[in-house]
Amino acid sequence: MVFLESTSFLHKWIYPTQSPTGKACPDLSAIWKVTIIIGGFLGLFGFVFALQGYGIIGPSSSPMYNSSTWVYYGAGIAIVGLLVFLGGLFLASSEAKSKKMTL
Repeated sequence: MVFLESTSFLHKWIYPTQSPTGKACPDLSAIWKVTIIIGGFLGLFGFVFALQGYGIIGPSSSPMYNSSTWVYYGAGIAIVGLLVFLGGLFLASSEAKSKKMTL
């Protein structure tokens, strides 16, 4: 029973229903949806930038075309996008778990 009590305290600390000022905390559903969308776009743009850097897509008159610098920039942007996307999925799963625990 001690474990259940500590889990309950931990759950209330991670998923508070009220802020310290007494106001209701915002719903996270909009936050994780926006996070997933932004992460997806970042990942897509990074992938496109990397392909332009390799010279696979894009006009040859572009300064990004066939440039090794943009291969690295694109890969970095794609990795950041993937991390943001995964963070949004984590927020979504944690919100789903918190709703199951409160039911």
